Amino acid sequence: MKKLIATFVCAAGFSFAGNVVAQNDTGASTSDVPAGTTHPLNFGSVQCTASVNSDGTPVSGRAIESQRIATGQYEVLFRAPCSNIPANKGYMVFIQPHTLAFGSPAPVACGAANRAGEANGVYVACFSMVDGTPADMSFQMMVTR
Repeated sequence: MKKLIATFVCAAGFSFAGNVVAQNDTGASTSDVPAGTTHPLNFGSVQCTASVNSDGTPVSGRAIESQRIATGQYEVLFRAPCSNIPANKGYMVFIQPHTLAFGSPAPVACGAANRAGEANGVYVACFSMVDGTPADMSFQMMVTR
């Protein structure tokens, strides 16, 4: 069991590699949580999952809606049980660029942030690991609590 967890953490860590930072809808970096702020514990129980094509269409997931906002930018909206999933309520989002088919993945990294104005939403930004420009990429994600 310990080896499986360690492998998962390493795989999840890869999805945050590169120069990816949490961003708001305008693309501006957001500030860190103030010192002394505490959040509810996250026990790692998967609540919702999603697979999204590079054009923003949903492939699978628990009652999701998704769309491509701009190059490399996506919105994913969940329904129950993920109807109020901000980080300050103890939810965590893992995202992994994935071809959703056979083949070699592009060198792309994606990051996620709470979607402004959507308590059930996740904003996803994907970037080329070669030159740092926004890049369209299909991905898989899961929300834990």
